[in-house]
Amino acid sequence: MNYRKLQLLLGLILIVSCGHKKETLENKPNPDQFQSIVINRNPPELKFADLIEKVEVVKLEETEESLLGVIFNLTIHNDLIVIPNTKSNSLYFFNRKGEFIRQLNRNGDGPEEYSSLWSYWLKGDTVKIYDNDRSRVVSYDFEGNYLSELKLPKNAMHVYENEGGYWTDYSHRFTGDSTNYELVRYNQNMQEPIEFLPFNRPFGFPIVTTTNSMIPYKDVLVYKQILNDSTYLIKDAGIKPFIHFDFGADFLWRDEKVLNNPSIAMNEIRDANKVWMIWPKIGEQLIYLTYNTSFEDSFQMVIDRATGKQFSLDTRKNAEEKLGLMFDQWLGNNTMLIPINSLDLSELLEDLDESQYSFREGSSLDVIESSENPALMWVKFKKSLK
Repeated sequence: MNYRKLQLLLGLILIVSCGHKKETLENKPNPDQFQSIVINRNPPELKFADLIEKVEVVKLEETEESLLGVIFNLTIHNDLIVIPNTKSNSLYFFNRKGEFIRQLNRNGDGPEEYSSLWSYWLKGDTVKIYDNDRSRVVSYDFEGNYLSELKLPKNAMHVYENEGGYWTDYSHRFTGDSTNYELVRYNQNMQEPIEFLPFNRPFGFPIVTTTNSMIPYKDVLVYKQILNDSTYLIKDAGIKPFIHFDFGADFLWRDEKVLNNPSIAMNEIRDANKVWMIWPKIGEQLIYLTYNTSFEDSFQMVIDRATGKQFSLDTRKNAEEKLGLMFDQWLGNNTMLIPINSLDLSELLEDLDESQYSFREGSSLDVIESSENPALMWVKFKKSLK
C-alpha cells in the first residue's frame, strides 16, 4: 500500500510542554481533570439500541444539488446544518427541518477561490475554510461571497480558531532540528507564534488526514495527534493534558525502531495486531472510541468517564451487516449527532419503543426511506451503562 492510498484510507477511517517563548501554560479552572484510562481490548458487548434513551430524526432533503453520499464532520450552527463534501469541495446548508438551502462552492484557482476544502468552521455569520493546497484560511459569508484570507507562515496539517487565535498542527513536519513543534498558536493576524509540544523524532511515517486533529469540546478544543495515545485541552492561549488511552504493550508506537522506520512500521501495522491508530469522540459523560490494529481491522467501543465501564459497541443489523452509522460529534447533554443510512433507519427503530423516537416536522420514515441521502439522528444516551 503506497502513502497516497494510506492517506485516502485515513481520510475515511475515521480517525505538554512549555512554549518556545518559555511561556507558562495557562491552568485556568476546568472541571475536566486528567485521566489515564486503561483500555480493555475484550470488554463486554453492548448493543447500540440499548444505549439510547431517546432519538430525534430529521431527513436531509434530496435535490439535484444536494445528493450527499457518506457524510461526516458536520456542523450545527444556530439554525443551520452544514455538511462538507471533500470530493466536490462543497459545503451544503440545510435548515433544522432538513430542508436544503444552498450549496457553497468556490473551488478553483482564482484569488477569491479555494483549491482544497481541507477543513472548515463557522464563526458568527462567516464560513472559514482551510485551503491546505495554498496554506491559507479563506473567509466567505453564508451566500458564498468572498470576504478575506489569511496566509499561514508555513503549511499546516490542520488549523482551527478559538478566542486565543489560530491553532495550527505541524506534527507532520519533521526537520530533525529544534524547530519541531506539534502545535503553534498565532494571533488573529496569523502573527506572534507561540509553540507547544516539541518533538525530536518523526511520528512513524508521513501521514496526512482530512479529519481535523482539533475538535470542539464544550467551550474549548481537544487536540489529538493521529498516531498518539494522548489528548490535550486547548483553552485560550494554553494547553494541558486531558485523556490518555493506555493500551500498554499493545500500543504499536511504544517500539522505537517502529516509530523511526517507515518500512518497518508499514509491515508492523499489517502483521503485528497492535493498536496503531486511536480516534476518540469525547463527550461530557461518554467517550466513543475507535482504534485500528491493521489497515482493515477497526474496533469501536464506549467508555463511561465517571465509572470507567467499557463496552464493545455492537452495531450489527444482522449476522453479516452493520448499521450504516457515522458517530460524528457530541452536542452536549449526553447527545450525539449520528448520520444513518436511510435504508437502515427502520432496522434501528424496530429495537426501540415508540416512546423513544420522534421525527422533526416534515420528516417521516417513508420520506427518509425514499431518499438516497442519509438521515440525521440526535441520539441522547442513557445516563448509566449496564
